[in-house]
Amino acid sequence: MGRPHRRLAAILVLVTGCCKPSGGSGPPTGTVGAPAAPRRATELADLIIGTSGACGVFDDRSAACWGVWDGSLFSVTTPAFTLREVVELRGGHALTDPQRFVHHFCARDAGGAVWCWGNNHDGQVGRGNHEDAATPDRVPIEEKVVGLALGMRHTCALTESGAVWCWGANQAGQVSGPGETVVSPRRVEGVAGVTRVVAMNDSTCALTQEHGLLCWGFPYGSGPRELEGARGTVRLGDGSAPSCSIMDEGRVQCWASLHDLVGPEHAQAPFVRIAGVPRSTMVASGSTHACAVSEDGEVWCWGRGGEGELGTGRAEPAISPPVRVDLPAPATRIVVAHHNTCARLDDRRWFCWGRNVGGMFGPQRPVLAPVALDLGQVTFTAK
Repeated sequence: MGRPHRRLAAILVLVTGCCKPSGGSGPPTGTVGAPAAPRRATELADLIIGTSGACGVFDDRSAACWGVWDGSLFSVTTPAFTLREVVELRGGHALTDPQRFVHHFCARDAGGAVWCWGNNHDGQVGRGNHEDAATPDRVPIEEKVVGLALGMRHTCALTESGAVWCWGANQAGQVSGPGETVVSPRRVEGVAGVTRVVAMNDSTCALTQEHGLLCWGFPYGSGPRELEGARGTVRLGDGSAPSCSIMDEGRVQCWASLHDLVGPEHAQAPFVRIAGVPRSTMVASGSTHACAVSEDGEVWCWGRGGEGELGTGRAEPAISPPVRVDLPAPATRIVVAHHNTCARLDDRRWFCWGRNVGGMFGPQRPVLAPVALDLGQVTFTAK
């Protein structure tokens, strides 16, 4: 509280070298300096998008961020810093007022260690205090980490043994039981055999080996409980507000944000099957829209698309049933954030559409229909 807000025009992360085993300690080592020239989007192995910025992990396990990460409560004093080989990168953000977002980021390296940085007002960076981190700090977790999940103000990690560790804001019990902020990783009791974890605004959900769904936090309660109607879940959705899943027969169903995704008449339903979406292999959702990739590579989106989130070529402010997005090739990956959507095609091109604040997809805004992501058209911190 009381610390000055600073605007972060962009972050650039350069990842080089090899990594220590997960049992290593101390900060990353390596030369800090100007990054290499931006590469082609077809070299992006994965992508995360926020409200006004994007980050990507390249095939060589280097990572870079671009766009405008608005209102971050920390400053970056150097244009680049070494992280080691990144195999997963996640971002979380919280809205502090209608114009300001605060961000934190975490990366998982090839040795299973986790590095976090950014806003730490609620301990979401996991450094044992509330001090913001301008450069990555290693998070002390006793096991090898195989997956990350970042909510608005909390962070969770899935370990090799199937356990879940969480830290950060805990006012709704989204970390582990009721109580105060958790500034260091805490193992979630009563959760085991987990294959996937997702973090939402004030809650966390975990997919078990038995294809059950355990959730805790608001509105589920402070302790993990299995959701009725979710048995048979084979894949949890991604996104800035992941609240949809794929069931064992390939159908898509959602269980939160239903007012904007399917209409107020279903807002109180525990689960809603999304009619009109073919059998799917992947789903991702934001606060007001969601998209799925069908078994044959089609992308279908539904919900509100007032700023192009549905990719139809026009604004869709009213709730829309699923519509097929016109893409030049089958998709293999879908990424969704608040008011933005990106899809990776089987020819390795990325196509994006939506609000495009900060120019993360290029100079045009909003982007009402899919455009190819061109890294030569985006702004990095350093050249």
